[in-house]
This record gives sequence, structure tokens and C-alpha cells, in this order.
Amino acid sequence: GVRWRQMALRLASAIVIVMTVLKTFLIDMAGLDGVLRPLSFVGLGIVLIVIGRAYQKYWLSHRPQD
Repeated sequence: GVRWRQMALRLASAIVIVMTVLKTFLIDMAGLDGVLRPLSFVGLGIVLIVIGRAYQKYWLSHRPQD
């Protein structure tokens, strides 16, 4: 969506990411016990930060100048 400047594709990818995160929190992590649960939260948080930073860097570097 960023490459082709299509808001619909960006919105669709955001929806997929949100659905994946919700599934991970609600279903996948429910079966984890002990130290695996906090490690999974930290790992997922790091992945989400990396995705957000990469999107922000890529999107901001390709914006038309005013």
C-alpha cells in the first residue's frame, strides 16, 4: 500500500496485523504457563515496535515534499 500509495491496501494490512495480534493475545497465549507467557508478550511487543518503526520510516521517506 505504501509503495503504490493505495490507502485501501494499507488499511487491509493494518486490519490483518490487528487480527493477528488479537488472536495471539486471546488464543495462543492462553495456553502458555510460567515464564513463556511474559517472554511471549515481550517478543510480540518488540515485533510490533519493529513493524511500526519500519512502516513509519518507509512511509515518511516516501512522502512528497511540500
